[in-house]
Amino acid sequence: MRKIAILILLIMLSSGSTGVWAASSTVTITATAKVDANRQVIIEGAISSGTKKQVTLRVMDAKGELEHLDQASSDEAGKFSFRYTLSKDVTATYNAFIGGDGVTELKLLTFTYTKNTNLNPNPPAGDGSSEADNAFIITEEQLKNARNGMGSLAVITVPDGKDELIVPINSGDLLGSAKLKIVISGLTLTIDSAVLKQLQQLPKADSGINISLKVKPLDEKETSKLLVGHSSKGLNLQAAGPVAELSLVVKTVDGELNLNKFDKPILVQLPYGTASIDASLLGVYYYNSNTKSWEYKGGKLSKSTKLINVELTQFSTYAVLSYLKSYSDVPASHWAHEAITKLSAKHVVKGVSDTTFSPGKAITRAEFTALLTRALGLSASKDARFKDVPAGSWYSEAVNAAYEAGIVKGMSAELFGPEKLIQREEMAVMLARANDMIQAVEKVETIEIEYSDSDEIASWAISSVQVLRKSGLMQGVLNNLFLPKKTATRAEAAQAISNLLNMSDSL
Repeated sequence: MRKIAILILLIMLSSGSTGVWAASSTVTITATAKVDANRQVIIEGAISSGTKKQVTLRVMDAKGELEHLDQASSDEAGKFSFRYTLSKDVTATYNAFIGGDGVTELKLLTFTYTKNTNLNPNPPAGDGSSEADNAFIITEEQLKNARNGMGSLAVITVPDGKDELIVPINSGDLLGSAKLKIVISGLTLTIDSAVLKQLQQLPKADSGINISLKVKPLDEKETSKLLVGHSSKGLNLQAAGPVAELSLVVKTVDGELNLNKFDKPILVQLPYGTASIDASLLGVYYYNSNTKSWEYKGGKLSKSTKLINVELTQFSTYAVLSYLKSYSDVPASHWAHEAITKLSAKHVVKGVSDTTFSPGKAITRAEFTALLTRALGLSASKDARFKDVPAGSWYSEAVNAAYEAGIVKGMSAELFGPEKLIQREEMAVMLARANDMIQAVEKVETIEIEYSDSDEIASWAISSVQVLRKSGLMQGVLNNLFLPKKTATRAEAAQAISNLLNMSDSL
């Protein structure tokens, strides 16, 4: 979304559009651009309108192709700064276009990078050994220069053909509170400096030479080998994006030091397939080499950028996979087929067996609570609240998480009734509370009920039923009936949760 906003700003500026960008006086930009022998580009300047103004940079190569796109805010004096690394080590001339809030004429700067054939782009590591040809090395000075004008982010673009980035062992200290954003092998990773400091503190890290980040994409043969045997019993599992081995280690004279878990999650952005791919079936998966199976890690789609974002607390082999699960008792003609298929891909719902779903089977309060907490990604931080929810039961984590989030309150102060079949009005109340939490749709203020059996709806459920009817999250059945006391089915639960996620743009 940020790139789209930047592009819109550039289009408006270059077309001379007024409207929200109109200014009472001319706003100008002054700037200079330079590039050193290590391909580090520094563009600095000032915007005449002063403090806290958005400044946009677009760098194009001689062929008119986009080389770099970024945005920064000016400081109190109107000054701004962009720093990044050229993506290619070739002699070339670049045009830098700079615009900003209220600017009606883009500033154009031209700079040329000349490849230095005497400069080794991969100098020896600290122990005197040579790195492999696929490694890209960043020095302390280059890392400092990579920080943008506000100092909150250091951006490094690893050239095509290289799948390893080498940074100094003290990178965490060099970055301070800034994060390190890395574009490598088609992926974008944003690493908190706390993780780099965590690497520095590993046992024996005092003998470390540097920190290595590797993103090694697997070829088609390697990918097929990992996926073979996983499409069976109604499941079609296919690669819909890159499959890559990720590693982040400290290199020492004796080998490598690994982190079992990152103190702060690393945000990873992975591209996914073409327009023919059903994005609702996609997710990020981790390959467990011990069990020889793929484990779902989630991910949030950005359909406009064709990226899926996921936060990872450890590195291994990851992939963007399409998960298409079919059940013999849920044909394509079934009214809840789409909802069940999509929620299966998100691992919110599961079949009662490998091949059946039992859509008409009644669902318990514990089962529906588990579906909701999985759909919303909730987790518990406290022990069991209810006497009939024993610690260690399959539903205790879900019930406690839903209670903490305010979605459930129990049958009484001490009892939850986990095995009790859930009634439609109970499900409506839980869905309405979940909607309040994520604000999928606006809350309806009136409580006027239009169902023929509205007098049968409990007073504590009336407002929730109205919210769901008005928003479309949950509807009645035939003949304008809501049937509040009827037990809900697995298909009804799936459809209601699917509606909630669709309206919150989470499915």
